[in-house]
Amino acid sequence: PTNALVIGYDHRPEDGNGPSRSATVMLLRADPQAKTISMLSFPRDLFVDIAGSSRKGRINEAYERDNPQKLIDTIYQNFGIGTDHFVQVDFCAFQTLVDAVDGVAVPFTTPVRDPNTGLDVPEAGCYTFTGDHALAYVRSRKLEYLDANGDWKKDPTSDLGRISRQQDFLKRTVSRL
Repeated sequence: PTNALVIGYDHRPEDGNGPSRSATVMLLRADPQAKTISMLSFPRDLFVDIAGSSRKGRINEAYERDNPQKLIDTIYQNFGIGTDHFVQVDFCAFQTLVDAVDGVAVPFTTPVRDPNTGLDVPEAGCYTFTGDHALAYVRSRKLEYLDANGDWKKDPTSDLGRISRQQDFLKRTVSRL
């Protein structure tokens, strides 16, 4: 089996001044004997011991663009999981990949939106995302859905919901490939 650490990040620092942070921290495990691929996502705000220091912090603080070693060491130190490969994907590369497969379809039982990311799925059914809109979907942490009474309700799962949507979207993207 082989483990690949996949980092999704934005070139922009969160506060405009500091280092860029990873928006997605995911391990993919490929097991050729079992013919399986498994995914394990780490919430970006997960509080852990940061490798090479005596402090605790959010796991995405261990990420340094183009230098994954501190994050790799942090994951190993906290969870005992080794990393064999590393993939770094910025927002532009993600959008380009989605567009290269002519979009990725996702089913919805109700309209959804997130004003923070620009996500807008106006009606229930199968919705095909293009690059820009796909990025808004997988980044959404404040997703809202339209309930049966016509009221917008907040998805209570926040970052865990985002992780679930990211994993599902990745599976659908790989299937398109």
